[in-house]
Amino acid sequence: MKIFALPVLVLSVLFVHAGAETDYFRPVVNDVVFAGEYVSFGEAKPKFRPVHQEQPVYPAELLERRIEGFAVVAFLVELDGTTSQCQVAKASDVAFGEAAREAISKWKFTAPEFAGKRGPIAMRLPVDFTLAPEAADDIPAPAANGDKVAAR
Repeated sequence: MKIFALPVLVLSVLFVHAGAETDYFRPVVNDVVFAGEYVSFGEAKPKFRPVHQEQPVYPAELLERRIEGFAVVAFLVELDGTTSQCQVAKASDVAFGEAAREAISKWKFTAPEFAGKRGPIAMRLPVDFTLAPEAADDIPAPAANGDKVAAR
């Protein structure tokens, strides 16, 4: 089994909802195993950037219960910039893991340019699922004369 250090990209998913419960979790921890040959980010020394980043859908059941959490998804960036072998490495709840895995499986990157060893590049991406407090009291009231009020 190949051991490697991966760069960490952080993606935060923010939804407006009040509070958070912590009494309901179905955690996930998996060993990540990729089929075939691949290289670590450090070995490849690649230059590439995302061109399409599908946003994860907050799981309805967890949103309704106001539960926050995270997932870490491991995947390969192929030579054409597509992602493959997306796997949930860790998640605070199975639904967060699946939502993050599904979104990242649709990501697209520019084709990597290599300064090191060529090959599909192994990556890990943490995804945070957080709820923003409802800010109904912060919404300005319409002006008396009907003019629009600028957002704060």
